[in-house]
Amino acid sequence: MASYIDASLVPGERVIKRARISGKIYVTPAAVTLLGFGFFIFVNIQRGWMGGYEFIIGLIAGAAWFITVWIRFRTTELAVTDRRILHSSGLASRSSSELDLTALESVSVEQSIFGKWLNYGSLTFMGTGGGYVNADYVESPLEFRKAVMERADAVRDWAQAPRSGRSSHGSPSGAGHLEKIR
Repeated sequence: MASYIDASLVPGERVIKRARISGKIYVTPAAVTLLGFGFFIFVNIQRGWMGGYEFIIGLIAGAAWFITVWIRFRTTELAVTDRRILHSSGLASRSSSELDLTALESVSVEQSIFGKWLNYGSLTFMGTGGGYVNADYVESPLEFRKAVMERADAVRDWAQAPRSGRSSHGSPSGAGHLEKIR
């Protein structure tokens, strides 16, 4: 299966940085499943028997949760290119969003205590006109935010520079596509 981001690139566009979804998203379903099985064993020992439909229900629920998390982990993509931010997720149906770097207004990072300890968090990129890109469980969110902000600054600097001397084929910062748009 081809990457959504790679298939979405326009001619001349290049990926600056890709973000990954943290594998630590498995921690919560694992902990809850283990606690559930521990509770099941404790209750059944108190009753004096081991087995029954509760174990099967717990096993199916735990497996379904892990499969859901695995699908999210495998199908979510986030990248910043020399022109925009791209995000896509979903297997049977796809949810995708993109935000042009010239329209980027702000970036917010949210990390829980565990997210801070385990280095993952949620990123929200807000654009002019109310557009946004939101990604959860991003590994190293501050590093990705930094790459986005550096690229957005380079695009803005290039767009504000005097037009004389700029070629339509590119610029030192790789933002040559803006000349073609104007």
